[in-house]
Amino acid sequence: MVTYRSDIFRPPGSFNTFRTVVELNLKSAVIGSIYDPPHLAGLLMRLLLTFVFLVLLSLSHSTPSADAYVPKSLENELIGYLPTDVETLIVSKKPYQLKYFGVGKTWVEMQELMEKAKRQKHEDDYRTLPINVALGFADDELGRGLSGKTVLFGIEGSKRFRAPHGNAGSRYDGCHLCWFKESIREEVDQAINRFPKRIVHISEEAVNVMSVKWGFESVDIFIATPKKNLLVVTTDQTDMETVLNRMKTKQSNRALPASFPEWSSISSDSSFYAIRHFNKFSEDDMSPYCSSLWEDPSAVGFAICASTYRPMKQVLCYYSKNPSGHKAFAGLFKEVYVSDKKISEHCSQIQIPIRTPEEAMHFDFIFGALLGHMPYL
Repeated sequence: MVTYRSDIFRPPGSFNTFRTVVELNLKSAVIGSIYDPPHLAGLLMRLLLTFVFLVLLSLSHSTPSADAYVPKSLENELIGYLPTDVETLIVSKKPYQLKYFGVGKTWVEMQELMEKAKRQKHEDDYRTLPINVALGFADDELGRGLSGKTVLFGIEGSKRFRAPHGNAGSRYDGCHLCWFKESIREEVDQAINRFPKRIVHISEEAVNVMSVKWGFESVDIFIATPKKNLLVVTTDQTDMETVLNRMKTKQSNRALPASFPEWSSISSDSSFYAIRHFNKFSEDDMSPYCSSLWEDPSAVGFAICASTYRPMKQVLCYYSKNPSGHKAFAGLFKEVYVSDKKISEHCSQIQIPIRTPEEAMHFDFIFGALLGHMPYL
């Protein structure tokens, strides 16, 4: 069995459950003071591979030219592969060379990486986000095996966020798609062949199935390379089958259709963007429909085209028919300076300047949880 090592790393100090941490910090507005920020960031990075952006920078890469964006046709094609019922969409679409350092670090090594991150100004802190989890499976072997390859496009489509059994990041049903410039089949095969696995055939494609530990559970992860330069990793068989089937036929519908209001906040030239269109049946603790931390029965969703330069200003657009819901959403970020303004009757724009590594840690923590990827301690 391969271990998904999000439940192993423990920095010095003791921590309560995630709910206790968040209630103490969000409700009391003291996230940056109760816990030492580097310690908190280190724990979150180990518990949730997805949200390592500014602190660990577990994936670092060269800076491409400003106009090196993938074609819109490829973006639309890959989004079209996703299941139509995804709730969160995370897209990275500016090419970069992958330099994977992995997350299997000691606490001292983690601190050294964090100190290095504080001294650097990265253009590309967010662009590895859609594929971090996928590359972290198989004890980081996928990430190491693909290091040096050029990533043209990364995408995550996920749903059904829920608490895990044990200490780990949120369980979810999701797809991670990574489109490379070069062929990656040989590297992927070499990486996963080091571990116990079985092969199943789904939609006439050979799919590798690996058992990984997620908290106290053993879950199956599905890995395929249906095209020589496309890596597909899903957390359940149904989503893998859906992706492979949708690749082979022209689809009239797609995930998060263009009619959804969140798309009006997405800039076509952004190298990174994310959307969450809230599902009333979500079970995660940051959903406005079931959270004890904030509530908005009229919530629609939110969108961000992330700024990738430091110092930076992040701008989120929140959609709801409930005026008090807009205040509740903005209140989640109250430890960093927030200004908000009304864009339309049902949309407000929240601006959050990120001036220090501590502010970046705080923003990433809340931003990640809102997208559905919450660490449970």
